[in-house]
Amino acid sequence: MIPHVSDAKKAQMLVDSVKFPPLGDRGIDGAGLDSNFMINGGLEYTDLANQETFLVVQIETPEAVLNVDEIAAVEGVDCLFVGTGDLGLRINKLNSNIDLETSIKKVVEAAQKNGKVWTRPVSGEEDILTILKQNSLFIPYGGDFTMLMNGLKQHSAALDSCFKKHF
Repeated sequence: MIPHVSDAKKAQMLVDSVKFPPLGDRGIDGAGLDSNFMINGGLEYTDLANQETFLVVQIETPEAVLNVDEIAAVEGVDCLFVGTGDLGLRINKLNSNIDLETSIKKVVEAAQKNGKVWTRPVSGEEDILTILKQNSLFIPYGGDFTMLMNGLKQHSAALDSCFKKHF
């Protein structure tokens, strides 16, 4: 998952970095952890690695929205992730001629046209249903920060309750 991919050139550079030929230009090292310290099955390993490597590019700038069709057309890019926070910030601060909802629609259309997965952060059941209706197959719901904060609140309340009972 790579932030701020604003054009097809950067998307292709990323594919070249993480995918083996013929999709990309990643090198191979039979002594590395990524290949279990040996080339398992020779060249079949690179085909398997390409199938298992899921490249997510983040659409987070007005420029990326303008270039989303070209970005989505890059073979080896697997998913378009609309970074609504960063994109919304840039739309508002840079006086962009596009709004967030229109941007999301453009990403959805580019993903569907190019057979790619798309997604964006979701914040609850209604939001999940919205992106499911837009054919998203990747639902990023919840996050470590929210889970950590909720856990800390729960533990703090339990400690507070115990102290009130004890004192």
